Amino acid sequence: RMWSLIILLLFICACNVHGGTSYCKLTKTGCSGESREFIEVTGDSNPFGNLNGGKSSRPTFTDLDGDYDFDLVVGSESGIKYFENVGTITSPTFNEKTGKDNPFDNMGLYSSPVFFDTDGDNDVDLIVGDGADFEKDGVFDYFENVGNVSVPTFVKRNGTSNPYRNLRSHVP
Repeated sequence: RMWSLIILLLFICACNVHGGTSYCKLTKTGCSGESREFIEVTGDSNPFGNLNGGKSSRPTFTDLDGDYDFDLVVGSESGIKYFENVGTITSPTFNEKTGKDNPFDNMGLYSSPVFFDTDGDNDVDLIVGDGADFEKDGVFDYFENVGNVSVPTFVKRNGTSNPYRNLRSHVP
């Protein structure tokens, strides 16, 4: 049998120094993948077209509000930005949350955020590679989600409460 498969790959150009955001779609057709190509999606079809992740952006996706779609979290040189998906998983619309509406406000300059349920309580915790402090460069900060799946509250854990305390992203 011949099967057709379309795979969407969200690709955000993280190295754009102007803060622009691109979205590309990877298409694969046929069961042996005879045809593959990245096609840039522009204009109103690009769900990231009006977003500014900032310089040196490092995007990641997770469901922060428990509504079964993916929200966008971007680490950049100015901190961590949060864009809530108020659309759907197949037709996303992202709204930036700032100030007290951004659970990552004032954390992680030059950061690389990653979400993982470190403590096994069925909500995502935050692990941040911190590059802002040259004395700390390469250290992983751990923020435990003490809220819940729908309303996260992140608390920084230090010392032995940080399971990533002895890891480094590189050797200085």
